[in-house]
Amino acid sequence: MPTKNHLRILCAGLATLAVPGVAISASDEEAIEEIVVTSRFREQTVQDIPASMAVLGGGDLAEQGIQSVRDLASFVPSLNVQDRGPGRNEISIRGIGRSVFQQDISVSPANIGLYLDDVPVNVLQGNQLDVRSFDLNRVEVLRGPQGTLFGEGAQGGALRYFTNDPDLREFSGSFEGDFTSFDGGDDGFGGRIMVNVPLAEDSVGLRLVANRTVVPGYIDNVADDAADTNDYEANNFRAVLLAEPNDKLGIRLMAQFEDAEQGAFATANGDPDDLTLTGASTAGSFIDDEYGLYSLKVGYDFDSFRLESITSNFERTRDRKVLDAFFTNQVTAFRQLFGNLVAPVFAVPAGPVNPTFSVDESRYEQFAQEFRFISNFDGPFNFVAGAFYRDFDFEIESQTESLDYLKLIPIYLGNIALDQATNPNSLFAGFVPSIPADPSPNGGILGEQLGLNNFFGAPRTNLVKNDGEQISAFIEATYEFTDQVSLIAGFRYHDEEINLESVAAGFQGLAGMAAASPPVDFPGGVPGLGKISVSDILPKLSLQYMPNDSTLVYGLYSEGLRNGNLNAGGTNTIIAQQFSVEVAQDVSVFEEEKVNSFEVGFKYAGEDDRLRLNVAAYFNEFEDIQAFITFPGPPAFGVIDNSGKGETYGFEAELFYRINENFSMFLGGNYVEAQFAEVDVGGSGIAFLTGIQDDQPIPFIPDFSYVLGGEGIFPIGGSALEAFGRFTYSYVGEYTTFIDGDPGTAFNPYLGGYGVLNLAFGVQGESFSVELRVNNMLDEREFNQASPTTAVLSGALGGLDFLPTGVPANFMDDWQPVPPRNYILTFRYDF
Repeated sequence: MPTKNHLRILCAGLATLAVPGVAISASDEEAIEEIVVTSRFREQTVQDIPASMAVLGGGDLAEQGIQSVRDLASFVPSLNVQDRGPGRNEISIRGIGRSVFQQDISVSPANIGLYLDDVPVNVLQGNQLDVRSFDLNRVEVLRGPQGTLFGEGAQGGALRYFTNDPDLREFSGSFEGDFTSFDGGDDGFGGRIMVNVPLAEDSVGLRLVANRTVVPGYIDNVADDAADTNDYEANNFRAVLLAEPNDKLGIRLMAQFEDAEQGAFATANGDPDDLTLTGASTAGSFIDDEYGLYSLKVGYDFDSFRLESITSNFERTRDRKVLDAFFTNQVTAFRQLFGNLVAPVFAVPAGPVNPTFSVDESRYEQFAQEFRFISNFDGPFNFVAGAFYRDFDFEIESQTESLDYLKLIPIYLGNIALDQATNPNSLFAGFVPSIPADPSPNGGILGEQLGLNNFFGAPRTNLVKNDGEQISAFIEATYEFTDQVSLIAGFRYHDEEINLESVAAGFQGLAGMAAASPPVDFPGGVPGLGKISVSDILPKLSLQYMPNDSTLVYGLYSEGLRNGNLNAGGTNTIIAQQFSVEVAQDVSVFEEEKVNSFEVGFKYAGEDDRLRLNVAAYFNEFEDIQAFITFPGPPAFGVIDNSGKGETYGFEAELFYRINENFSMFLGGNYVEAQFAEVDVGGSGIAFLTGIQDDQPIPFIPDFSYVLGGEGIFPIGGSALEAFGRFTYSYVGEYTTFIDGDPGTAFNPYLGGYGVLNLAFGVQGESFSVELRVNNMLDEREFNQASPTTAVLSGALGGLDFLPTGVPANFMDDWQPVPPRNYILTFRYDF
């Protein structure tokens, strides 16, 4: 809950700005501006749709400084983000999200649909795109399952980004430049430009957009004395060609490219006030993220209906070399526990370990085709129908780069022997440890470093290949019984086949330095080949009642789905070694997850359209919820498995109020309970490993959050200039960080419970503006994302229940801090 200090600051902000607002653009008119949306594939306003949604227009995005989905989440109730850095954010809506540890390498379908100009751009990892906000027309946030119109992957909702169309009549342009500076960090310059060119008046136009985003670094690495290691920059280019040869036909071609580069992850340990990482060097870290998107939308208006076709191709490549804190900590833990107890030839020196790096390259390619039939009948009955096709190919190659693993083989073997002697319940009881044929963790980079490739074989990598093909058809119909009562019903048939091939490169890290059981007998060495089929019907039913032109009351039932998939071959090999081939085969596949959702809502817009109030209550029930179950070892591993039922329930509210032509305000909040209801991991042999309990919170879901904001605009004398001031205060409640383990412990700590105040001041004219924005004005230093690897290591060393006291400097927990106070000075000029 908010502290007294937060409330005092909030009141001070209100007194200073006299209740200005968020997501509402002040103008000479006192009415709140209506934004047209297409969440049901026809043009409507938010107040006319019997479902919960939020929308921000392009002007709102610019005025509120929204540059990423993290910024967007601070404005939209029920939308939450695991802030893991640029291009790595994980999204949840109403407690429905992907709560998978090691999201960057796990093949795990998304829960929230992400669309750019009606093209799905989700990938099978926790590396979702950051869509640039410059020259966007709007962002629609659809809350709750969207299975009927958007299908699989929109289980908890959808984020729909729309770029601006070219103006077919006038040449125009816009330029923005900004300077950014972080407290205790670096500085940087960014810029954006848009040029609109009519090629044939009233019929053909071209819109070109270029965007350079720079986020200076602010994390210092103590081990290599490097400052501001998490710097980030992205270059983005978009071209939109629009042709409207007559009033009925429209052809829109869009191409967008982006190349983003980042240094080390924005992770720290120790005191969050210090913003430092200690324990190992991150020198040489990099993330190179590129994507290309091409789409063609063709629409034709007939007298009573419209036909649309959307064809797209989406490609993304992501190359990384990043510090692997977990495996580096394993090496450190072995050193601390065993020291020099082994033969001198294998003695491990004291002091900082050589860092372990994860090196991987992922590639995703998708082709999609959608057809829509949208009726426009004069009578009470109308409908939307269509068909959707998608095929995708995804693969990720990964290696582990380390110089210390090989030295630890005898320590690892000694640990197993010690475990057998001291632990009567040892998983290794009766086993005879032996060095495997390929003791290097990957047979590749490490083998090359140590000159072992000629002895142990050619370099190899861990390879996961995933491809799938989907065909679906949908219909959603509306029948108006009277001017006040309408029924909406629909369903979607979803059919998809997914193939996976996973080849483990020998043994990975410490997990495979000893073969503690007889050799496993899988085709190809691992249970990494398989196919799953998902075929389902997703219904929707909604009843709305409009007692007058200002009020809408509705009830809604809908269902959502996300596909299952297969666990990686390396994980299955470890399970086979630890347990049995049968157990590995049983858990190699996790099934699809479904959500049944109930929602009731109320929408009100005052007669003068200066006040809007939208309220909704919801209940979501999961079936076969997918969970990442961790096993600390030895060796440590994790597996995605279906874990029974879960539920989320809560309510959300949004209030917009335009006080007069100078002042406006916004207040939004969300309360949610998200928990496991009936834990059931079936008959799998790893059932006893899970720490998930009934009523345990689902991680990364704040119990309570709100945002309060305002805007004030004042004319300067008799000139055309205006001075403006804006503020937002967003509060994030507490949430857990792991899906198993007791909440509030070192293994599953609580985070959240803090607020962030953002301020903006400036001057604007008809064609220019100058603005100074101060984000995190109070310089809150909190952790908002955690992977406490020291706690995961508890019990990992032969069941000895070893855990370092405190968090010593040479251990590295993966803590993501809230960005410190930063200043952005922006100049905009329209021409």
